[in-house]
Amino acid sequence: MAGMATPDPERLGKDLRACRKAAGLRRHQAAAATGIPFRDVAAFERGRAYPANRQLERLAEAYGVKTDDLIPPRVGVGIDFERKTLRVSTTVRILGDSDTSEERLLREYLTLLRAMRGAPAGASISLRDDDLDALARALGGSPDRIEERLADLMGISPEAAARLGERLKPHPRPVVGS
Repeated sequence: MAGMATPDPERLGKDLRACRKAAGLRRHQAAAATGIPFRDVAAFERGRAYPANRQLERLAEAYGVKTDDLIPPRVGVGIDFERKTLRVSTTVRILGDSDTSEERLLREYLTLLRAMRGAPAGASISLRDDDLDALARALGGSPDRIEERLADLMGISPEAAARLGERLKPHPRPVVGS
């Protein structure tokens, strides 16, 4: 599954280089703007190393593009609380019976996203707009409540959850995944 959302390092490197050049930056300027060592910026662009999620976010921000623009689109992922399932494209994963908690479904969803990104268990992941949209719909409620739940589910700081919250669109519940 990791190949579905993790681009080939060489392809990502070419995209990073093109974005940097389009932003009018030299490598040393990109390194200074992002706090990423020059040698790492060069390795990413040459396809010899893959940036961590936070590094990818900083590069995208410095280049004036969305992280989503650097990562290939993924097939739809959704959560269905009523049926207790996760869906990836046309594949549906049944997660339990009627006693399966929403908390477990949400944690499984995040585990699925980590696997699709090739991130180790427990690692922080960069959420795309479609990820946030699906989570916002699943979590429901006010943006503040959604931020609080994201912080708990993802094990991130309230500040990091607030940054994610700035990108959230409130959704009523219940949800059938996008």
